[in-house]
Parts: sequence; structure tokens; C-alpha cells
Amino acid sequence: MLTRWEEFVNPVRDNFGRFPGKESVAFKNNFINRPIVNEYVDFLWNLFKYLGFNGEMRKREFKIMPTVDVDQLFKYHSFTKVAIKTLGLIGKGKISKMWEYLDGFKTKIGIALDPFNTYNKLMLSSERINTKTYFFFLSGVSREDGESPVKDKRLIKILDIIRSRGHFIGFHPGFDTFNNPVLWKKAKNNLDAVTGFNNKFGRQHYLRFDVPLTWNIWEESKMEWDCTLGYATVPGFRCGTCFEFSVFNILQREQLNLKEYPLLIMDVTLKYYLGLTSQEAIETIKEIKTNVKKFNGNFVFLWHNSSLNINEWRNYKEVFEELWN
Repeated sequence: MLTRWEEFVNPVRDNFGRFPGKESVAFKNNFINRPIVNEYVDFLWNLFKYLGFNGEMRKREFKIMPTVDVDQLFKYHSFTKVAIKTLGLIGKGKISKMWEYLDGFKTKIGIALDPFNTYNKLMLSSERINTKTYFFFLSGVSREDGESPVKDKRLIKILDIIRSRGHFIGFHPGFDTFNNPVLWKKAKNNLDAVTGFNNKFGRQHYLRFDVPLTWNIWEESKMEWDCTLGYATVPGFRCGTCFEFSVFNILQREQLNLKEYPLLIMDVTLKYYLGLTSQEAIETIKEIKTNVKKFNGNFVFLWHNSSLNINEWRNYKEVFEELWN
């Protein structure tokens, strides 16, 4: 479960080159929502105690760990681009799309009304429960990454606001970087140049991951931790644990310095991949969170900055609030 051996020996991949959650042993045997590794560790520990071992297990506290993948800094890039896009939609006869996109003209007033400008709300949610949010900014080097934040001149302002409030900034490597160390390092250099510091943690774009190659790329760049390992199509415990753990390379047979913080819940998993109602999504969150609390683990979730202030996410307001309870 921890080494992801099954992903190495099972060749099945989805359209994005990812190991599908529904192919996993955990999903097929109905324990994807249980931290099975934590359960076994507790079982073994109780056996040791029964046999007379007097040691103490490390004390832990339940921790909510909010992470945000910023794939696009703002929905609208500039007045000029909005006008060009609008004219293009008219030319294609997409009148309904045109009216939707015309909301972009509000950017003449500034960025405050942009529907992707949800950074304050995300930080306020963390601050209310006395924690901090990790913002991972997409740094792309291929066409699939679109208008990544590092290309937006307004990024500096957002970074300054996040840092001034004590929240964290991390790296979100682009679509084609997960198995390409050259592209990965180029993307990281681009982000580091903008942030002005060496980013040490983050998550792969689209949760694309190749065991053990992706971990090796992170290790070689002396990254401290990754939190890519959750499934896009199903929530739950991909690595069987709610604890951070040291990565083990199954080919080199050695422990790496890199840590993994497994991802448990993602917004688009609930809404798009599974198509859950808000109440069904809330019940799913409650089940996973209850199992994390049993072991005082890390409740790591992903909510995109683009998944709050737009119409299609309005009915998920209660789902978002449940994550912080």
C-alpha cells in the first residue's frame, strides 16, 4: 500500500496515464475508505503490548490539511483578451457562451469580482479553525497547461497576500512533467523565479503519477514532501494511511528522504467523476474524516480556487463547509 507496488505491476491506465482507483485492490475489496495500514499498525501494537512491551506510541493530533491547486489564477486574464474571446464566440455563433463570457468585462473594475479570486475565502476558512492553507501554483511548460499562473503578472500580488497571512505556497508541476525530469525542473525553475524562493512541496497536475519515477524526480530535486497520491475518480485511502510517510523506492530498494502526505478527498472527484449530490458528498466526507480521526491522522483535501464562486458549484456550498468541521 505504501510503496504502490500494485501500480507498478498493473499496466492499466486511464486516458490521462493514471492508475485508475477502481483498479486498485482497496476499491475492489471495499476497503478504499479505510486506512488499512493504520489498522494493521494498531493491531500489531496491541499484540506487542499484550506480550509485555512497555514502549509508547508517538502521540499525534487530528489535523485538517487544506490544499488548493491553482490551475488558473483568475478566470479572466485581461480586458483585451476578454474582448477577443467574446468576438470569437460571436463568430462561431455561440451566443449563449458569449453572454456567459461577457461577465469578464467586470475585470475593468479590477480582480476583486473575478469568480476564481477565492483566496481570501479559502484563507478565512483555515483561520477560523486555526490552521493554514497550502496553495500549489501550476507551473506549466506544455500546451495542456494553458494560461498557468506563472505567466500572469498579477501572481505577485496574490503571493504577497498569502505570505503576509502566514499561509503556504507550493509547486504544482504541469501536465507533462510527472515522468519527464527535464520538463519538471524547467517548470520548477519558472515558479521559483516568480516566488523568489526554492519551493519544497506540492502536487502533480491532474494527479498524474508514475511509480517510482515521479517520486524519484521529486527526490532528486530535494523536495521535502508531495501530496499527489489520491485517486481522481474515487475518494479514500490510496496508500492505506492517513499519516505522512517516508517514500520507499521499490526498484532501488531504498528509503528516500521525500515524504508523502496522501490526498483523501478532491472536489472534482465528488461532483464530476462520481456525480454525487451535495448530501451524498457530505456523507462521503464524514465517513473518511471519521476514520482519520480514529488514528489522529491528516485529513488532506483538495479544493480548487475555481470551485467556489461560479454557478455550477453553488449547490456544493455545504459540501465545502463540511470539510472544515
